[in-house]
Amino acid sequence: MKEETPSVLFNSPNALIVAKPRGWEVHPRAGGPLEQTIAGWVVKQALVPPTVGELQVDRDRRASVLRPGVVHRLDRETTGALILAKTPEAYKFFKRQFRERTVRKEYFALVWGRMAEVRGSISFPIARVRGHPTKRRALRLRKEASGGRQWSAHTEWVRIAEGAISGRPVSLLRVVPFTGRTHQIRVHFEAIGRPIVGDPLYRQGAPREAPPLPLALHAWRLSIRLPRQQEASVFSAPLPPDWPPAAGIDIASLVQRG
Repeated sequence: MKEETPSVLFNSPNALIVAKPRGWEVHPRAGGPLEQTIAGWVVKQALVPPTVGELQVDRDRRASVLRPGVVHRLDRETTGALILAKTPEAYKFFKRQFRERTVRKEYFALVWGRMAEVRGSISFPIARVRGHPTKRRALRLRKEASGGRQWSAHTEWVRIAEGAISGRPVSLLRVVPFTGRTHQIRVHFEAIGRPIVGDPLYRQGAPREAPPLPLALHAWRLSIRLPRQQEASVFSAPLPPDWPPAAGIDIASLVQRG
């Protein structure tokens, strides 16, 4: 039983925006139950029809929807704003915007250490880690490319506050990924020696956390065009209640100011 459930931020005939809690998968893994995911929850709550989304065909050539309403994803431990489509037309409309990279996603990330600059960007390509089912790595040097598949990735960030956790310095960043690679933000900040607080997978350069902290990565703001609109609409999700506190950083005030 999960302690938190998703909350609805916006609901229209075409689109649903939810605040995704920590610990929820967006859609089932291969062979996994739909009921334990955001996709399953929105269907159970009758918020998204089960027939909207990507089709899969089984061995008997029977078609079914694999991920109802899902047009993008957040990692299991990442919280924040998530949009789902409610009609087939909206599904195609939103998927095209993500494919053409016209959707703007803004995150809050709390990273270990001080950032030397006020703002910056990271453009290391990302590749799979051989032998690991989900982990990725950043290719910081051309010689690191091993001939396997790699994906271009670009992340920009702005430092908005500095503080400390248990006496160790941390920086609060506003982060915008311009590509949507798996684990992109987490991989990129580990690659520059500033891993995200609470990240159990990308921890190189992070101090020991005792007890482990929750992942401090939150999909704060989503800007996307809705059907029959010329301009993008902007949606924001409140911080999760278990966001790691840091001395010297009043993140609640920073979020309110935008």
